[in-house]
Amino acid sequence: MRTPSLSTRTSAPALVLAIAMSCWSFVPAAEEPGKVALLVGINNYNRRKLEDRPLRFAERDVQELAVVLQEQKFAVRTLTGPDATKVNIEEALNGLLKGLKKDVVMVAFAGHGMQLPLKDELGNLVRDAQGRELSDAFFCPFDAVAGEGSTMISLTRLVERLDNEGGTNLFLVDTCRDDFDPHRGPGKRSLSGDELVGRLPGNSAILFSCSKG
Repeated sequence: MRTPSLSTRTSAPALVLAIAMSCWSFVPAAEEPGKVALLVGINNYNRRKLEDRPLRFAERDVQELAVVLQEQKFAVRTLTGPDATKVNIEEALNGLLKGLKKDVVMVAFAGHGMQLPLKDELGNLVRDAQGRELSDAFFCPFDAVAGEGSTMISLTRLVERLDNEGGTNLFLVDTCRDDFDPHRGPGKRSLSGDELVGRLPGNSAILFSCSKG
């Protein structure tokens, strides 16, 4: 499966410049905001159900985005390919957020994603007021195991963490959704973001990729 590059949907430099400018409205004009970014892109995976779905532009997109962000005075950490394991991503996040609370934090993921049942910290399924099971959106690191959320990056948990440790938080999620729910069949859509409706903090914004066209 292929996903279109960020540049086919919109101009990455224009998008980042607009986001960066909007962030500055959250801080006094006389101050230079502390701006940090973690960018993760993966073209090829080495695990079953993921290795046969190589991507073409994920790594290139984050590398080009890093250049734009550096021009905007962001301190950028980029992880691509085999370096983008779950451990390395989590360690990079720890390094990104250590010390004083940052003014602007950007996290961008480009690669595969999955929609899996949402679970609480005890591993219990989370349901809505009508008793329906809720799902969570996950980004797949290089070493992700298909269907096992513990090997992936939960976007819900990441949002919660940055709400506590970040500042003005910006997410770019360019991931296709591999949905292995037997009732729905293999999905070819983007992550929906529905699990974050009503739960996204006021200091955060998230942009999901969309279907071609």
